[in-house]
Amino acid sequence: MHPSDLILAFAGLVAGLLSGLMGVGGGFLLVPALAIAGWKMTSAVGMSLVFVTVMGLAGSLSHIKRGNVDWPIVKVAAVPAVIGAQLGAFGSAGLPGWFLRAAFAGVLLYAAHEMTRPLPAATDGQVSAVASAGLGGIVGVLSGLLGVGGGVLLVPGQCRWMGVPLKRAIGNSMALVVLTGVAGIAGHLAFGHLDVGSGAWLVVGGLVGVRLGLWLLRWISPVGLRTWFAAFLVTLAVLMIATAALRAPLGLT
Repeated sequence: MHPSDLILAFAGLVAGLLSGLMGVGGGFLLVPALAIAGWKMTSAVGMSLVFVTVMGLAGSLSHIKRGNVDWPIVKVAAVPAVIGAQLGAFGSAGLPGWFLRAAFAGVLLYAAHEMTRPLPAATDGQVSAVASAGLGGIVGVLSGLLGVGGGVLLVPGQCRWMGVPLKRAIGNSMALVVLTGVAGIAGHLAFGHLDVGSGAWLVVGGLVGVRLGLWLLRWISPVGLRTWFAAFLVTLAVLMIATAALRAPLGLT
């Protein structure tokens, strides 16, 4: 094992740990961690999508067995989500790295804001097809462009804008994360942004981390965890903005 593979496995372990604790994809950790470490943003995004897709597949299978996936919502959101992921992957190849870093920081700040807000009560009524398609498209673009699975956006988006109960929102999110992830990976493969071997080490570490996170969750307060995680996201956002500001004048990615 090369030392860089060990570092990737450890990064996957930490991202998986947070995924198990918070129920979100590891992209929110992996992309800024790899970018701050000096990786090109396009490579960091591609690597993150591999990780997020595998984690999403494992989670979605569990939610399907429990009946937590609302297939009418997923089917309507799937097409714009997949198209959006392809467009995002294409767009990432033509945008400067400093811009992608700044955009990612904005998503991190939004996610931190959502972590500190209570979710509204579910209405469990008829869900608008337009709302489902619109949310799928937005998250698809962000997935392909920034390498995030979309869980932090999909779950509160469904709860706030569509009145979907939390458990079903999480199940729907997991299913859509897999679809957008596969589409985004295909796009990044076409542009040569992926190192499949390195991605495997990320996944191995992530699978171990998820199990550890689920085990630790039994002894950690959810409220305190959300507050800590929000502060963590803000810190990552500040670091991303700082690196974008430093690299932009030099023309670095």
